[in-house]
Parts: sequence; structure tokens; C-alpha cells
Amino acid sequence: MPRGHVLPDGASVATLRGEAGLTQDEMAQRAGYGLRTIGNVEGGRPTTAATLTAIATVLGVCLGRPVQLSDLLMRRRDTEGTARGGNSGLAFRENIKLLELPSSAANSTSGADVASTKMAVLTDTVCLRGAPEHAAEIMFYYPGREIDGVSLSHARNAAWMGMSEVRLRESEHAPRDRFRALRLTLSEPRSDATLVQNRVEFNDGFSRPHQKVFPAHVAYPTDSLTLLVKFPTNEPFRVLRGLWRRKAGAPLLPAAEKPLALVPGNLAYWRINAARPGETYQLSWT
Repeated sequence: MPRGHVLPDGASVATLRGEAGLTQDEMAQRAGYGLRTIGNVEGGRPTTAATLTAIATVLGVCLGRPVQLSDLLMRRRDTEGTARGGNSGLAFRENIKLLELPSSAANSTSGADVASTKMAVLTDTVCLRGAPEHAAEIMFYYPGREIDGVSLSHARNAAWMGMSEVRLRESEHAPRDRFRALRLTLSEPRSDATLVQNRVEFNDGFSRPHQKVFPAHVAYPTDSLTLLVKFPTNEPFRVLRGLWRRKAGAPLLPAAEKPLALVPGNLAYWRINAARPGETYQLSWT
């Protein structure tokens, strides 16, 4: 870190900005800095204490309550967790989750066609910050119980774990609710080890008419988390909502980053910057 710089808690800055009803551009203008500077701060990149103090001042005025510089700093335990990556120093540069929802009309089909039409399918693509120097184990958490799938990139090194095994092995960053875990082992450093792609099929949860949420749990520091949900053309969504919680058991709160209708009614898009271990993001729709 450059001398005289501090490490901001980008997620907290973004959350407070959203609570204050400010866009990044409005924050930049009020604080007297450029839009890129605000983006870097919310991305968790080192900045000067003066910059972060100006942001705290703007937030305090807009929220009507004191916001201190210390409120916007990454705490020591969070910094250590990021350095460790929650597991063998692993961290994600980018994680893109594409969920394709089935049509409820297709789900009513009888006979052999049911098996091929009733499932929601998730393609989960992860780019690591770098190939691990030694053997490494990655845990992927997917919501639901009646699910199946494979690693498209590392099929021979992936296996589903029972929840009892997960509870015995996992850290504080494991989810506490209805998730299954796919364990992937990177046995040796390779150039292709920086890219992982899994395909997961959901036989429950997303195929139910009353289930209209897509939760994504964060197990490793992630620079960019993107949720894409593709809806059947005959069943478009009307309203999107993004919620998040910092850790298991915490209340769900409105997220600073807002989901977008990339294709109105048919493709939902939600990009989250600087997602941290233990957090859960939930995209819901009506």
C-alpha cells in the first residue's frame, strides 16, 4: 500500500451511499473528486485519508448522522481475511452466474419431456486472481437440496459434499441455510487453473412458482460478482429487487448496487463490486 494511504471498506461506503440516495457521480461532485476515484474507493482500493474523510463528511450530511473516517476503513480482521482469501489465499477476480429459468408451461409437460424442461440451469464462471502456487481446494455453494451438476472445466477434480461434512470442514464463511457444496481441487499450478466453470441443474427451488429469489453466497473475496437471470419469453418479470446481508443470521438489507433489466422483462442483470466472504446477495423479482 502506498505511504499515506488507507484501505477503505468499499462495501460499507457503497451501502451508505445507497442509503443516502446518492449515485457515484453525485458523491464525486459533493466530495470534490472524480467519478473514477469514488469507484476505486468502493472497489476497496487504497486511497488517501483526506479522500475518505471527504466522503465521510458528505455521507454524514446526507444521512443526518455522524459518519467517521473509522466507519469507512477496512478492519484488521477483514484485511487478514482478504489476504488469506478464506482458504489458501484464494480470491476471485470475477464471478459470473447465469441462471436460465424454465417455463412453468414446460413444467406441466408430461412424460419424458419433463426431465429436459423442468430444470433451472446455472452456469457459474469464475476467474481467479491468479493460479495457486500449490494444491488448493475451492468450495462452491448453491441454493437448494435437489440439485445436481458438474464442473465443466475440472470434471475429474470436483465432487458434491454432504452437509454434515461441510459443517465439519468449513469456516465461518460457509452459509447456514439451504445450500449444497461442490468441492473442487486444483492439484497443481496450471495456466487454465485460473478459470473455473460449473453447470448446476436445479430440480427444486427455482422451478416452483412461489420461489422468486436467486441467492448467491460469497465464500472468497470477489472483485466483481455478476448475477444474470434469463426468464422465459412468455413469463417476463415486472420488478427487480436486490438485497444483501453481511453474514449468516444478519437481516437482509437493500443493496447499494441496483439490479437492472438488461432486456426488459427477460434478462435481469446485477453487478456487485468488492463482495466479501460471508456475504449473501439475493436477487428477487415479481
